[in-house]
Amino acid sequence: MAGPRELCDDGTPDDTGDSTDRCFGCTELCGPRPRTDCHVAGGEEGKASLVLRPGGARGPTLDFRWQSALATAEELADPLTRASYALCVYDGGSAGQPLFEAQARVGQSCTTGACWKRFGRHGFRYSDRSTKNGLTQVQLARKSSDRMRIRVVGKGATTAPASMPLMKPVTVQLVNSATAGCWQASFPAPTTNEPTAFRAAVR
Repeated sequence: MAGPRELCDDGTPDDTGDSTDRCFGCTELCGPRPRTDCHVAGGEEGKASLVLRPGGARGPTLDFRWQSALATAEELADPLTRASYALCVYDGGSAGQPLFEAQARVGQSCTTGACWKRFGRHGFRYSDRSTKNGLTQVQLARKSSDRMRIRVVGKGATTAPASMPLMKPVTVQLVNSATAGCWQASFPAPTTNEPTAFRAAVR
């Protein structure tokens, strides 16, 4: 893949390259290389894990989890009215970065109503279980005043690398369109890195 994909107003990927036709108002949130100002998983910031499968796989192609990420109220923007969130996935290759960008857009509508809803007292949850090609779940669950649990799940080619195995390290960043908040997990030593699956964890 040559770069990140935008989402159109209906939440489907824009493959035309012409944002004025099918993707009015879309914004790419992932840059051509990982940011350097993020919270980083591991140690005090808690453990994280990543599973990636090719786009034709049955079931989820993306499952990213982070148990206890640091997050201030200023960093965690409201996706109901203020901010879109994107998961940016990079590997150690020099070309075609990021491998993909998966967006959950602010105020997005799904078949059962609003995709984003409040979760607990101070968190948010995105759910679109009807999609066959895109994000199906995002959880930003506040555990305390400065900690949150992150989970991002997707299906289909728009939430999968174009080819596997991947070049190490694989880096995942969750960013939003309204604040400087950025949460990163890097995986230099995967337990599985094959054409059919990538699995890794950091503690």
